[in-house]
Order: sequence, then structure tokens, then C-alpha cells
Amino acid sequence: FARHLASRVEPEQTFVMEDLLPVPDEAGAELPAYQVYLALAWLRTVGAIEKKGRDGYVLRRHGLMNGAMQQFWDLLPQRAA
Repeated sequence: FARHLASRVEPEQTFVMEDLLPVPDEAGAELPAYQVYLALAWLRTVGAIEKKGRDGYVLRRHGLMNGAMQQFWDLLPQRAA
């Protein structure tokens, strides 16, 4: 989802999810919408995306650049197997 978002939305540009769906996975199949919305919620939590009321969302200027996704991933808590 993050790659798809970064390829379709410029930083600081307002977007609505309906314009991004469907989101393809790496094999070209469609990601389930609930997974896309879960990723959106996570990216909002880490500050990469900001909600703009009923207008949609805004991709923050450096939200997905310079290894940010790896940093966000590394911040997730570890689960014991």
C-alpha cells in the first residue's frame, strides 16, 4: 500500500481513498480493502498521513521517504512466538 500511495500521491497533497482503490499487491492481485484501511490507520498513527476532516488525507512531506517505512516497522512491538 505504501508503494502504491507514494506512486499516486504527492507529499502535502490531499487524497481520498476511493481514488486509490483498488490497491495491487506485488503480484498484481488486489489487496483486500480492510488491509489497505488497516495500513492507512497505521500510517496515521506514526504520523506519515494526516486526516483532513471530510476532505480526505494528506501524505506528510517526508512520511514515506528515506527509509521511513523501515523505521516505522522497527517501532512495532515484538511478539513472542
